Amino acid sequence: MLSGELGMKTAIVAFFIVVVIAAILYIWPRYLYGSLRKKEEEGFTTIALSRDTFPKCFARSPDAQKLLLGLQSATVGLESSSDAVMAYSEFSMILQKILCMDADITSLGAGIYSTYSLPFSTLHDMEPVGSFVGRCLKNAVKGRDIELTFGKLQARGNHLISVLCMNKETEVRARTAFDRIVSDAVKRISSVCLKEHASMDIPAGVRDPGYYTPPALTELSQYQETGTIYKY
Repeated sequence: MLSGELGMKTAIVAFFIVVVIAAILYIWPRYLYGSLRKKEEEGFTTIALSRDTFPKCFARSPDAQKLLLGLQSATVGLESSSDAVMAYSEFSMILQKILCMDADITSLGAGIYSTYSLPFSTLHDMEPVGSFVGRCLKNAVKGRDIELTFGKLQARGNHLISVLCMNKETEVRARTAFDRIVSDAVKRISSVCLKEHASMDIPAGVRDPGYYTPPALTELSQYQETGTIYKY
């Protein structure tokens, strides 16, 4: 009799434990997702753009992500004009070119990896960005080249911001953020492009180690073949 009652109580307790665990497993993911979503809305986490339209090189700049997401609202919905859509697309490309040039020039594995496929546009480009990166890495870029290249990108970007922003306050904030992104990229790129690169082909002068020949190699004669030469 007692064992039967004990078994019944044990079964009831086990049932309630299972119900509690199931409820926790059902509610917790939704609570966690809602919490993270609220943080993103309040700006406590890095903004992630849609992976389908995520441009190259944007992962290196949270500021550029926030700026582009803020301007994206101008192209959402049926009220967006074709001019706003085209302006947003071109502004996104300008930001992408700036960030990709920065990535290709200042990264440890410097090379034309991100910029080689980016299109050329006379509206905001002085030359194809891949060409600029190549000249920089060959130490063939001067300060004036950097000033003209980024000056044109910045001027066109600020014009597009004025097209996308609905009020003056938003436009000022967007211009400030964009100018800061450009300025930071110019500083990093200049530190590489305007620095004299080492050359192993042409020594800098008579005191350069490139002209030095170790004594053990100075009197080596021309190689002569000796012994029997077998021909097959």
